[in-house]
Amino acid sequence: MPDIIADFHGTLYQDADEGPLWRHVARQAVVPLESLRHPIRAVQIALAKGTLEGLAERYTQGEIGYDAVYDAYNRLVLSHLPHDFVSQAIVEYAHSPETGQKLDRRILSALGIATGKRGILSTGSKDFIRTVLADNDSSFLPSSIVANGIRRNGNGTEFVLRVYGNKPAIIEEDFFKALRFDPKRTVYLGDNEDEEPAFEYIAGNGGRIVVPFFASPEFKEYASARATYRDKVFVPETQRELVRFFGVRPL
Repeated sequence: MPDIIADFHGTLYQDADEGPLWRHVARQAVVPLESLRHPIRAVQIALAKGTLEGLAERYTQGEIGYDAVYDAYNRLVLSHLPHDFVSQAIVEYAHSPETGQKLDRRILSALGIATGKRGILSTGSKDFIRTVLADNDSSFLPSSIVANGIRRNGNGTEFVLRVYGNKPAIIEEDFFKALRFDPKRTVYLGDNEDEEPAFEYIAGNGGRIVVPFFASPEFKEYASARATYRDKVFVPETQRELVRFFGVRPL
């Protein structure tokens, strides 16, 4: 059975990024009760909305990097919020019914049948990912989640990008060396162009790549034709095909 490393957003989970999560955190800081308790903080965060929406749009258009959006969010929102407040808001959103509905159970159940080692490698929030999977009785419970997270910064909070633009190095150090994933048996799941360095690294070490159901048709076509790894790519159309790929009898 293969060892599995999966991206989370856009792969196991419908949202392509964590925009909905971080909008929830900001909204919690400007609800009426919080606005009465901390009026200056609430005004500062409310005024940041337009700037952050503009940056998010520029990121979507490929004009700026993911890190630029988080630098601004840290400065304009999280720096004003205590760590415990942010942590509670993240977990609260992860517990909400809508998050469970966004999990792709076609992939999760197929991955749950595979009996190799399991890991998640994501630029998202580790606390959010762990809580969503645990809450929804996921059949795919990874032994390791390597992702980003919050930490205290003075009286405020910051989101620290441990995973950003460095997935090949993390795969080598955290998964191949520390967790002893077998490079030749490793399957990596990812959904967009940002995953290309990981795709090339996995393929170069003899592993395989799966482009998930949530990926765009354009990316599925692109990945299937990419010369550096096209012979290692599998693009399933159905859950049954994915189960067969993992080498077990279809349900």
